[in-house]
Amino acid sequence: MALFEAFQSSLERIDLEVFASNRSPIWLYEPIGFQAEGRKRNARKLDGSYEYVVLFGLLKLDQIEDS
Repeated sequence: MALFEAFQSSLERIDLEVFASNRSPIWLYEPIGFQAEGRKRNARKLDGSYEYVVLFGLLKLDQIEDS
């Protein structure tokens, strides 16, 4: 897996952000180890409604502990 190979280098953390309404990527990220770490409130306004962004992180340390 590409994430495993990335952690074999000096990479120790991967961050990503996804709009809360974009459920498909969230359902993909969580099972492979990304953890929700927070959210940005009112990150965008679309058609008069605000939406937040979910912040995710994946740590090399977590991958080692799960092995």
